[in-house]
Amino acid sequence: MIQNSDDHLSLDNFKKWMRYQEKMQPTQKNEWHKSFVGLSIESKLTAKRLSMKIKSEEGDVEELSSDFVEHGGIVADVDDRYFLVEVSKGTFYVHRCYVRKARLT
Repeated sequence: MIQNSDDHLSLDNFKKWMRYQEKMQPTQKNEWHKSFVGLSIESKLTAKRLSMKIKSEEGDVEELSSDFVEHGGIVADVDDRYFLVEVSKGTFYVHRCYVRKARLT
């Protein structure tokens, strides 16, 4: 037998939870994004494969990808699931699944 309590999953409780999630989500996303800005990252892919995955803001795609693979880069901004990466040759956007935190050498 199910008792009617606040812990019980009901349509009304679900709607309240959804409204709460909608209110909280933008703040949580901004906090999550801020934690990546300034982070040193490196590529999981080779320069050739990476050049097919990036969107150049400034600079040549091949030069940007080879510079990033050799030296890594810094996250300048976060746009949903894409990182704006800054390297010495320019900046580009790349999906976050193609990069990882830079290893200490």
